[in-house]
Amino acid sequence: MRTIQIADRTYAVGLWWQPSPGGNKKVMLRLARETASEFEDYNLVALRAGQYGLALYDEVMPKKTFSLAASLRPPGQQEAFLGVFRLENSLWWVCGIIRGLVVEDEIFQSQEEAREAASSLRQFMEDVAEVFHDTPEAGQAYLKPLLSPEAPLKPLHETEHRQLRQGLMAGILFLAFCFGSFWLYGEYQAWKEAGLKARNQAAKEAQRREQLAHPERYFRKVWLEAPDILAAGRQCAEAVLGLPLAVNAWVLEEALCSPGGSLQISWAHSEGASFILPPAGANLLTPEQALETRPLPALSVRSSESQPLLAKERATATLYEITQNIGCQLSLNWDPPERFQIDEETTITAPWQRGVFEFSQLPAVAVLGADFFGALSRPGALLMSLTQKNDDLIVRGYIYATVSSN
Repeated sequence: MRTIQIADRTYAVGLWWQPSPGGNKKVMLRLARETASEFEDYNLVALRAGQYGLALYDEVMPKKTFSLAASLRPPGQQEAFLGVFRLENSLWWVCGIIRGLVVEDEIFQSQEEAREAASSLRQFMEDVAEVFHDTPEAGQAYLKPLLSPEAPLKPLHETEHRQLRQGLMAGILFLAFCFGSFWLYGEYQAWKEAGLKARNQAAKEAQRREQLAHPERYFRKVWLEAPDILAAGRQCAEAVLGLPLAVNAWVLEEALCSPGGSLQISWAHSEGASFILPPAGANLLTPEQALETRPLPALSVRSSESQPLLAKERATATLYEITQNIGCQLSLNWDPPERFQIDEETTITAPWQRGVFEFSQLPAVAVLGADFFGALSRPGALLMSLTQKNDDLIVRGYIYATVSSN
């Protein structure tokens, strides 16, 4: 429990409120003492119609300290109220009231904790607008005109003598009010549990619909993590086709370019080739082969998705058209769309699928010019490697396309 000054009065926040099944304040005080001895070592109590609040305070209690929650009169005579207030720099207060009963009177040290508690309570007060003030000045300015001091805090074990209420009718009305409040509190708890279950189910279903409506959020857009295919093709074409066919009688056997990564060159030994002087940078693997690896400058990845992916049928036709125009050979295989299982009931399917292509028998003039890679530069296409092997130029890569409707 904490105390705070508002308009020259001292108020307490952070009480544990319990419903009273009826009776006068003497009965309520007895119930409060029994509750305190069973759960916690509370030393203060605040009594009000239909409820009592317990608190623990280790300091000297200022005289005439009232419960802030019990003293609050919601504006416009609202039957329900939910508020989150920053009363001091590190003191956040969450207050919930339903039909005059305090159902929430908690204090926290951070805004995150307070908003989380209010969010949990707001699930059962969906028609109630939350009042929120994140500065002490704004919070106290809002509360000040709504306060009517009630429920002063007293020592829990102080002996109090009170005169019994007079008149049978007054007693009946009081008991009816107390029992009605107790019933209302029980109904609120039942409603709270039922509402929690229903809202959890509704939230789960809404989340599932949201997941199914946006499957692209659950899969990597690999093509956006790769360099532009024109820049990648230009780098590899210049690196591979710029190699000599032989060095010191070592014959170029194979060159493999990974754009933005490295160029691996395999040299084959021919008669008279020097083992002492293999090609610069190459290491002997066997008497017949030397291997050289050259790093390539990094390439910038695509910064954004400027155009939508092609449909699978259109992407396939585009690759066939390139094959026909360039005069090469094509191998193309489509992987099934990826799937991601979120939970036992929900499995998401990617809205795109990957095509794995390989062009072979490519003419050098097409690779060095802009014809081939310019035609291949399509949304979702990326270059994995360019290889020269036994006078054959081979280009491997991926093309991502939207899933076929068939």
